[in-house]
Amino acid sequence: HLVALPDGTVDKSNVNGVPPDLMIKPFGSKGTIESIRKFTTNPLVSHHGIQADERLEDDPRKEIHPFHQWDDGDGYDHEATRGDVTALVIWQAAQPIPVQIIPDDPVIAQAVADGNKTFKEIGCATCHIPQLIVDDPIFREPSRIDPAKSFSFDITRDGPEPRFERTIDGKAIAYAYTDLKRHYMGEALREPIDEPNVDSATFITAELWGVGNTGPWMFNGRAFTLDQAIRMHGGKAQASRDEYIALSNQKQREIVEFLKSLVL
Repeated sequence: HLVALPDGTVDKSNVNGVPPDLMIKPFGSKGTIESIRKFTTNPLVSHHGIQADERLEDDPRKEIHPFHQWDDGDGYDHEATRGDVTALVIWQAAQPIPVQIIPDDPVIAQAVADGNKTFKEIGCATCHIPQLIVDDPIFREPSRIDPAKSFSFDITRDGPEPRFERTIDGKAIAYAYTDLKRHYMGEALREPIDEPNVDSATFITAELWGVGNTGPWMFNGRAFTLDQAIRMHGGKAQASRDEYIALSNQKQREIVEFLKSLVL
């Protein structure tokens, strides 16, 4: 929580789960990327060797070589323009959302329902919050500051189906199963390399929509089954993990069946 002091400053020492700048950053396993745009330009260069123009705008070399201000040293200029990046971002933002598919088999359907109930009872839904409300369903790119220069669409009405569910008062529901917060997940999950300002055993709560068919699971694909992924939880999730371990085999299988119903 935040504490506002009489001198106008704010004490953030007791803020947990979000970065010091208080900006929710839902992308990346550590919750360090705040926008789809940055989530696009970073992998373009790290995975594809494609340097977006906008990443180089502040490159000090442009003062020395003004006619090659977009050159990242590989001999190719304008590898990804602002328009290219905007198109990639809009395409990603308009992707069909994950859904829950209940099998026709009544036995499995009952297992899914029972698993969902137990999932909540043992505390998994404390961090994997089933739904979040998006107050403004209009996605704007590249700028919410200057709408005249933005492309926008309604995530509840535009684009391919399935789309976000719309509330009566015009908001959007995201059945994402996450709290978008960072949590310490235990020493067993500690990674060898820290990200800046984030402990290597701290991760953002992974969204569970689509989890049924997006394995392998956990932050770097270290779990090959959903049961294994649950058993790897520690730290903040240790109590729920222990309750899962204490369940009967039947109850454990029901939770897995519930997770398997959340698919792309």
